[in-house]
Amino acid sequence: MQFVLPGWNSFATCVKLHRIFAWGGILVLALVVVAEIVGQIYSDRAEELGKAAEQNNSESIRQLKATIAYQNRQRTFSPEQAAKIERDVSKYHPDFTMFCISGNDESKKFAVELCDLLKRAGWKSAYTNPNPTQYNLPEPVGVYVTCPRDLPLPSPADAAGQITIKAFKETFEERRNATAALANDLYELGFSETENPVVGDYPAGQIISIVVGRIPDAPFNPTTNPTR
Repeated sequence: MQFVLPGWNSFATCVKLHRIFAWGGILVLALVVVAEIVGQIYSDRAEELGKAAEQNNSESIRQLKATIAYQNRQRTFSPEQAAKIERDVSKYHPDFTMFCISGNDESKKFAVELCDLLKRAGWKSAYTNPNPTQYNLPEPVGVYVTCPRDLPLPSPADAAGQITIKAFKETFEERRNATAALANDLYELGFSETENPVVGDYPAGQIISIVVGRIPDAPFNPTTNPTR
């Protein structure tokens, strides 16, 4: 058989090409080994990332379900919560009015429950049921308590005027203390976003108002009350 490979009849060329192909084969083999190792590393990493993505998806689904369940629940006071609020606010007997969101049954039911609780504690309301109110978006969220600003004191023209001033001051102080106690309890129990009552600019004679808004998208005050 007659070979026609380059340098076939040259000793020096054959030696040189032999070395080239021998080292080339070793290099190719080394590259194959490295490729297999690197490929396995990337395969393991892809599997890890796939599992992580699956866990993230599962966690996202779990959080979504929890959020939907939270938003669809009915707010209510446990016996312990109701007892705490009644105990803390029963030392005051202010006039108040209650508002809820018109067309929101959950808001109305919770407003009725809170209204009844405050009446048991001695607070006074001229209304049997909360006033359904149509709010423009964004609707109020959670529960917030509003205390009217102090009214100008009457002129102390006589003894009767002094008595009137004293009555005014007592009314202001009771109103502030009552709203502060209620707002703080609602905050601690996770029903309100703020522990301080809102101070409102209302006409003379306006009384404490309590607004029961919609359920928040996520719990208020999660550190002390993650499930309310």
